[in-house]
Amino acid sequence: MSLGDWYLAIAAYNTGEGRIKRAERRAGAKDFWKIRRYLPRETRNYVPQYIAVTLIASQPEKYGFHNLKYTKPLETKEYTINEAIDLNVLAKCADISLKELKDLNPDLIQYCTPPNLPGGYKLKIPARSYAAFKENIKNIPEDAKLLYVLHRVKRGETLSQIARKYHVRLSSLARINNISVRSRIYPGVRLKIPISRFANGKVLLDTDMQAAEEDTTHFDPSKVPYKLVIDDTNSKTDYIDVYKNNLSNSNKIIIPKDKNLVLYAVKRGDNLVDIATLFDVRVFDIRNWNNLPYTTSIRVGQQLKIYEPKEKKDYYASIDKMGRTQKIRKLYENSGDTWIEHRIRRGESLSTIAHKFGVRVSQLKRWNGLRTSRIYKGKKLRIYTGRPGTEYIATRSKSTASKRNLVKYRIKKGDSMGEIAEKFNVSTYQIRKWNRLRTNRIYAGKLLKIHPNNSRGYIAEAQNSSGKTGNYKIRRGDTLGKIAMKFHISISRLKKLNNLHSNKIIVGKTLKVKNVSSTRAIAKTRSNSNRSKHKSNAVIYKVKRYDTLGKIALKNHVKISDLRKWNSIKGNKIVLGQSLKIYRRKPNNLTDAKRIHSANKIHKVRRGEALWTIANQYNVRIADLKAWNNLKTSKIKIGQELLILN
Repeated sequence: MSLGDWYLAIAAYNTGEGRIKRAERRAGAKDFWKIRRYLPRETRNYVPQYIAVTLIASQPEKYGFHNLKYTKPLETKEYTINEAIDLNVLAKCADISLKELKDLNPDLIQYCTPPNLPGGYKLKIPARSYAAFKENIKNIPEDAKLLYVLHRVKRGETLSQIARKYHVRLSSLARINNISVRSRIYPGVRLKIPISRFANGKVLLDTDMQAAEEDTTHFDPSKVPYKLVIDDTNSKTDYIDVYKNNLSNSNKIIIPKDKNLVLYAVKRGDNLVDIATLFDVRVFDIRNWNNLPYTTSIRVGQQLKIYEPKEKKDYYASIDKMGRTQKIRKLYENSGDTWIEHRIRRGESLSTIAHKFGVRVSQLKRWNGLRTSRIYKGKKLRIYTGRPGTEYIATRSKSTASKRNLVKYRIKKGDSMGEIAEKFNVSTYQIRKWNRLRTNRIYAGKLLKIHPNNSRGYIAEAQNSSGKTGNYKIRRGDTLGKIAMKFHISISRLKKLNNLHSNKIIVGKTLKVKNVSSTRAIAKTRSNSNRSKHKSNAVIYKVKRYDTLGKIALKNHVKISDLRKWNSIKGNKIVLGQSLKIYRRKPNNLTDAKRIHSANKIHKVRRGEALWTIANQYNVRIADLKAWNNLKTSKIKIGQELLILN
């Protein structure tokens, strides 16, 4: 009765207490008829309709309702259920519909009876079918008794994937967990998976024990079993006294046997769900043991009675002395991950979030790279719930090596994402991930964070593999292009090794891959020693008008990268009249000459191809492709012919 008026309470039941409070502030009154104009249209009519139905039900003859046929009161009996059984099965055993069973037992909000309930669940069934129910329940199959199993959500899983894994319908999975089929799920959350395969034919009923059906609609009108009577009293406290009296008499406290009492004082930030998790009990049990109606909430300082096994009494009693941080750590220690994600809600601040998870604001800022305390609704925060001081150990193995190799690259005019990725021997996907970029669009002058691959690591890997063919298991998110780049092999070669006719690959399948890193390592060694081996072939070339590095490299049968190295050139810029040192490599024999000549190819651009995919296919650099074909940008057209040199 926080609103102080029954009409306002009825209106709040329809539209919510918050809207009633706002309407009161706008109207400057606490009377329903005065604030009615500020309420939603449905609520404006809801209270008058409620009053009209009450008046008609109390005096039906006055409003033209005569010769009423009352339904006979249904006599019920209770049967104790000690395990989780499908409600469809129980309704079948009682020879009633599922709706009738739920009407008799409105506290059953799930699709099964509660498991492991102290004293069992008292199921109400019609008295006429009680004897048949006792006989029929003995024939219940085992697969109808266990309705669901618990599944802990892993990172990357979706609701539809989990439904397919357990061969259940997506709608059934969402319904039993009280969520929508479009709801997001988070790692560590437990989902109930319905696995019951109940069918009507699996339960054999003893029809000999079923009672004869009765007609419950006809009743003697002269003997009315129930009637609504309006009290003429004007006292408001009479209704409150009746409500409190019914509330105090309705809850029967059930104290479990062989368990000891543990007291817990409610602290700031506590809620019943967290307390129930800490003590490994249900919220229903805590409300029952402490006579807490579902219309009330707990208060700071309130003493809660909780019953635990004798052998664990001391452990659960120590929870009352735990600090906020210790309790949060205990809540999340079984989640499978010490790092959790929290989605910021409306009205939250860094201080309230820090208090909720038992951490400091400075830690939240450091973990999420925040410079100020400003946060936004809907964004996610990473929070560490493990032991204090170990968050660095938990992440060091993953991040220390990459931090040491961190390179900040300033984008130059004419750079593209593919060229930068080729330069540092990484993929464009990695660059986008490190810099939180959604597309490949970059701007000159901006800095990019790059963790270049260690060339020594590739050489070592090449020596170990020696170019042998190995197997690679396809992971989620892999593409042929990524796999080809990872193992330094062309897409066409990868397709040929695995007899693939398209770029479609399936997660979990195995691909044959040939590590050609050894060839690349040998080529690198040769290029480093070109100057010492071919000093006798060194010539000086003067840059002419319209020359480019690509054209000069093509004329002299060398690589652009070698030209840059020999002349300490960082980019592609050369000046008219500039002298360039070139160490020409002459073929040693006819076979070598044929190999160099046959390496030159003409590639015709196909639909869906880009410059970087062609570069990966032929294991060359994007910059070389541009130089060989005199391209100023990375834009190419379908049908365009590109020259591919060795």
